[in-house]
Amino acid sequence: MVSKKNFLIFSTADWSSKYWTNKQNVAQELAKKGHNVFYVESVGIRKPNIFSKQDFLRVLKKIFLSFKTNKKKGKLQVISPPIIPFKTKFKFFFEIFNKYLENKIIRVIKKEKIKEINIITYHPFFQINKLKSYVNKIIYHCVDDLSSVEGVSKKNFKVYDKKLIKQADFVFTCCHNLYIKFKRLKKKVYFLKNAVSEEFLKNSKKKYRIPNELKKIKKPIFGFYGIISDFKLDLKTYLKLIVENKDCNFLFIGDEYESNKDQYFKKIINQKNVFFLNYKKHKELPKYLKHIDFGLLIYKNNQYTKNMFPLKINELLLCDTPVIMSNINATKYFPKGIINLNSGAKNFKYYKNYKKKNKILSYGERKRITYSNLVNLMLKQSKI
Repeated sequence: MVSKKNFLIFSTADWSSKYWTNKQNVAQELAKKGHNVFYVESVGIRKPNIFSKQDFLRVLKKIFLSFKTNKKKGKLQVISPPIIPFKTKFKFFFEIFNKYLENKIIRVIKKEKIKEINIITYHPFFQINKLKSYVNKIIYHCVDDLSSVEGVSKKNFKVYDKKLIKQADFVFTCCHNLYIKFKRLKKKVYFLKNAVSEEFLKNSKKKYRIPNELKKIKKPIFGFYGIISDFKLDLKTYLKLIVENKDCNFLFIGDEYESNKDQYFKKIINQKNVFFLNYKKHKELPKYLKHIDFGLLIYKNNQYTKNMFPLKINELLLCDTPVIMSNINATKYFPKGIINLNSGAKNFKYYKNYKKKNKILSYGERKRITYSNLVNLMLKQSKI
């Protein structure tokens, strides 16, 4: 029988976000395993865009939630941090923010009669003061280079990040370059591939009839799903491929990021061989991914993309859909099923006649890239 532990998770994403990533999935997996989880929602590490309707509504929601009691879902409680402006920019405001957040967390763990807690953090914007007497171990699960995100103060991030690396007992990362960086600073640094939920794995095994929205689309179909952001995606190259390959169809599923700076996606969706579907729930995605010929992941070459490991790689390969993508570091961990698109449109004609293979990933590989396995490895290595 697994010994019940207590975990405090500092996340960069709200629990209610419709695009779940590592943070929510790790928290949910820990709760499934019988541990108590206290999930601290995003503290707001980047400066909100004053022209963004989504950012404005998000801030209003956070203000409202910061005064409400915590949401409790079985073994998991969601804690909304206080709204303090300029906290990641000025030390004075950070100390006020940190004091209020620590007091809120301590009230919760006292109410639950908790004497010892383990921290898993996805960002460095917190400081352990009063919490120190409760903390057993600190794990830094670094899944992105947040210093390269638009709106994040690089200078201040590096100051807090340096402190966290010193404090952390263990560092886990899915980024090759960050692994090398951390390994120079600490001994207990581990590389873990990004993962998928057990629910997604289960749904990827099913056979589905072709969805009605795809019946009218002729093959070959090249698809992308998720937030369509020109900070990450090379939309100029997407447009070039679409225009130069009129005998292929291109599918986009998701939402366009409202703060996109260029107008390439507006041009993309006006092309006759492009089809655009609104957001689909994560559990429904296999229905669509299993009926496209390729995932098409073309990323910009910037500091952020160099240090990311897109979840989409795992999800597409689990659906036995090969992936055409730009050559980022994450591609080296999947020798089968990934086609590097190094020369833009020149090699694209070959893929039109490419026959989709069955079972790109072996049974063992499929089990290894689940959050259940990731959490087990994390707990084993950190001896919690």
